[in-house]
Amino acid sequence: MMNKLMLGMSFFAVLFVAGPASAAGQQGLVDRLVSQAGISESEAKQQLDRVIESIKAELQEGNAITIRNFGKFHVAKRDARQGRNPRTGEAIAIPAKRYPRFTSSDSFKREINADVLSDSSQQAMAKEVDNSTTK
Repeated sequence: MMNKLMLGMSFFAVLFVAGPASAAGQQGLVDRLVSQAGISESEAKQQLDRVIESIKAELQEGNAITIRNFGKFHVAKRDARQGRNPRTGEAIAIPAKRYPRFTSSDSFKREINADVLSDSSQQAMAKEVDNSTTK
């Protein structure tokens, strides 16, 4: 059974929930950490690098990482299968492999869609989530 690493929301709240990013990518996240957490750019980059390396290490070990109100990083598997070379039609063996996946939480999806969905849509979506968790 896979172990789960539970991380607090505060680090991710600073990065993803605290308003629009000025730039996409890692530098945008570093800039957001600098402005929201009041730390130096080099310290922000180190912190972000540590989180990314920790996520990678856990996934390489086959562990899932669940971050409440954000989502779940996990490893999915593809079985070995037979394929075909599109040019020659020759049968080839495609090996099994693992690949990283991210599944966002329902609350994070609602936050992302807050400005898109009307109030009645949000209420219906929240009710649907509540019904699915009580089953």
